[in-house]
Amino acid sequence: MTPNAAAWLRAYVHWMRQLPQATGKMFAARSSLGRSVKIGLFGVGVVLPLGSLIWALLFWHGNGVLRRAVPVALDDAQAPLPGDVQA
Repeated sequence: MTPNAAAWLRAYVHWMRQLPQATGKMFAARSSLGRSVKIGLFGVGVVLPLGSLIWALLFWHGNGVLRRAVPVALDDAQAPLPGDVQA
């Protein structure tokens, strides 16, 4: 096998391993309604000839949503956030 073909094969295997993460990013939303809308748009993308553009936008949006994720809860032992009123 030539070195170029081996590089292509390694890149394909790497891409296939990351595919489940990509689907999670594609359907990531801030609310359940947003997630339902994204699933509906994915279905529209299946039917349209250029539906992969919709999928690319869904992935791009989900990537931004996951990047700006906020911690779920803060416990009392942590320092107060700026702007918190001290009692």
